[in-house]
Amino acid sequence: MKKIVLLSTCIVFFILSFAQKIKKEDKFYMLDENFKGATQQQAKYFIRVANLNDTCWQFDTYNITGPLISTEQYKDEQGKVMHGQSVYFNKKGTRDSILHFANNFADGSWYYFNDTGKVFLQTDYVKGRLMATIDRIKKDSMDEIEYKKRDTSKTVEEQSSFQGGLKA
Repeated sequence: MKKIVLLSTCIVFFILSFAQKIKKEDKFYMLDENFKGATQQQAKYFIRVANLNDTCWQFDTYNITGPLISTEQYKDEQGKVMHGQSVYFNKKGTRDSILHFANNFADGSWYYFNDTGKVFLQTDYVKGRLMATIDRIKKDSMDEIEYKKRDTSKTVEEQSSFQGGLKA
């Protein structure tokens, strides 16, 4: 019985300390239509800043009465050095584009999504330099045509038999 009480106390203490940590680290900022600081009554947007780990702060920007606009990761609490994944959303709240940043430079592939959620454009970056732009719809259709052109002949398997058939 004492073990159950001790275990329950530890679990409750862990949950409460975890909940308090989240409250302390999350910060909220209200912004007007020009993304300048505003009072709650004047605000059109707000930003929630959450500390994910020692070197990653996530900035989630929302319409005050609508969906998420963007979620961006930074190295610093002030949001000056982009480092990590950034996701941008359209007015309906669905993904519009995704990109990865490293020390304020686009690094990796930037994917642009259409209204159906399919990637239609890809731009590839290395340390901020644009290396390639790929029309994914055209590329995907060309890949499909190439796939269909491949030799797809099948080997027809026949049941084994003696030379000369059953009569032999």
